[in-house]
Amino acid sequence: MLERLEAVRDASLRQPAARDISHADLATAMHLESRATAQSRRRTLLAKPVGELEQWATGTTG
Repeated sequence: MLERLEAVRDASLRQPAARDISHADLATAMHLESRATAQSRRRTLLAKPVGELEQWATGTTG
């Protein structure tokens, strides 16, 4: 179950609309105190390929 929740979280960060969110707003949404931490986490996520569960979360799997 946790893996699916993580996939939903990751998918929401990848969505085009989410990319336009400021790092400060992203930090708030992620319950982080540091804007830099939110920026680093998003950068790390975007460097990884989209996984199967993340595709499931967005409804893009067959």
